[in-house]
Amino acid sequence: MVVHGNRLDELRSLVVSWMRRYPLAPLENEIALVQSNGIAQWLKLALAEDPEDDDMGGCGIAAAIDVQLPGSFMWQLYRMVLGRDEIPPK
Repeated sequence: MVVHGNRLDELRSLVVSWMRRYPLAPLENEIALVQSNGIAQWLKLALAEDPEDDDMGGCGIAAAIDVQLPGSFMWQLYRMVLGRDEIPPK
């Protein structure tokens, strides 16, 4: 799912409600792409907040969430598709 927007609180509420409604299997990781390391830290803290009845709370825990920058994610995809030998290391 791809979601973008300018209001972080609304995006956070959407992510929390999506993760509650459609949980992954026990050993699978959620992948979230963010624009900066600061937003990544904020998202992890927001997801770890105590759950509440409405969408303003978090999930209660922020485990198995792989938060990446778009560039790192794209290089990871290149290595998966083309093979590690074809793509130079970092």
